[in-house]
Amino acid sequence: MDKITLKEWAALLPYDVMCVFQHPDGQKEYAWLKPSNLQTIMNNEYKPLVRPLSDLAKEITHHGETFHPVEHYANCFGANDDVLYENTSEETGELQSNCQSLPQYVFEWLVSLHFDVFGLIGRGLALPVEEGSNG
Repeated sequence: MDKITLKEWAALLPYDVMCVFQHPDGQKEYAWLKPSNLQTIMNNEYKPLVRPLSDLAKEITHHGETFHPVEHYANCFGANDDVLYENTSEETGELQSNCQSLPQYVFEWLVSLHFDVFGLIGRGLALPVEEGSNG
């Protein structure tokens, strides 16, 4: 069975990511990912709540601020930085390349906004964040 690697957990650790564990009886247990509970979260197969990459083209709310990430990108990195635009589909908003091949500053920015840069949702290891529940 595929599991989230320590490297993937470590990348999420600084960014206040909410995680969920579903008990066999259907009850859900939520926990913020923190250094003090990382081992517990990993051992009990919690799933982080992350945004699908398609949300890059949608309005999101993160830490009380509402914006479109693709538009916000220019404000963060300057109008002449086209790295994200060059790799994003206009139709779906989905990154067309492997996120791990993006420059580190773009990769970290996406992780800080809780985007699924590792493809965890598709691997069944994470759940998509419901707007308002993780940021």
